[in-house]
Amino acid sequence: MLDMLPTSHEPRLSIDLEGLDLGKKKGEIHLVQLYDSFCHHLYIIDVCTLGPAAFSTPASDGKMTLRKILESDWILKLICDVRSDARALFQEFKIHLHGIKDIQNIELASRRDPTERRWRKGLSRLIERYADLSTEQMNKSQAYKNNGRYLCQDYGFVQFSVRPLRKDLTVYAANDVLYLPRIYSNLIKDMSLERVRSADASNH
Repeated sequence: MLDMLPTSHEPRLSIDLEGLDLGKKKGEIHLVQLYDSFCHHLYIIDVCTLGPAAFSTPASDGKMTLRKILESDWILKLICDVRSDARALFQEFKIHLHGIKDIQNIELASRRDPTERRWRKGLSRLIERYADLSTEQMNKSQAYKNNGRYLCQDYGFVQFSVRPLRKDLTVYAANDVLYLPRIYSNLIKDMSLERVRSADASNH
C-alpha cells in the first residue's frame, strides 16, 4: 500500500477512522480508511490487528510510513471533521495529523452569509448536496450507512474490533472516504482562493 500511495501536494488521499469513543481518553482506533482518488484504490488498515506497526512499518524504500503520510504538511489529505480523529491519533499513537483539508470546514467557509456559519453539515448531508450521485448511487450510499448505524446502535461501535470484520461494516467504513474528492472539487470550484485558505486556517 505504501509503495502505491501518491505523495503529491494535490489532495488525492481521503482518510477516516473507525473505532470506539474516538477522541476520548479511553478511546480506541480500530480501522484507518485511505482512498487514493488518483488510482481509485481504497485501503482499510486493521489497527486492531497491527497495533503500532500499522503506522511504523516502512515501504520498500525503508523510509515512508503511514505515520509520515499522516504527519506530512506536503501530502494533502481530505477528511470530514478532523477534530475527533486528530485527537484519537495523538492520544493513542502520538501522531500529529497535518496537511489536512477538512471538507466540513470548507463547506462552512463556502457560505456567503456569516450568520449561516453557526452549524456544520454532517457527511451524509455533504454527500447528498455535493457528491453528484445518481439516485441509485445515493440510495446505495444511504443504505450502506443505515445498515452500519443500525448494527452499531444495537451492538455498539466495539463491533469494529470484532474479527473477522463484517462485510457490512467494511462497506460502511469505505463509504466515508469514497466521495470526499467529489465533494471537495465541487465545493472549491465556486470559491475564491481566500475562502479556501480561511477554511485551511481553521484546521489549526
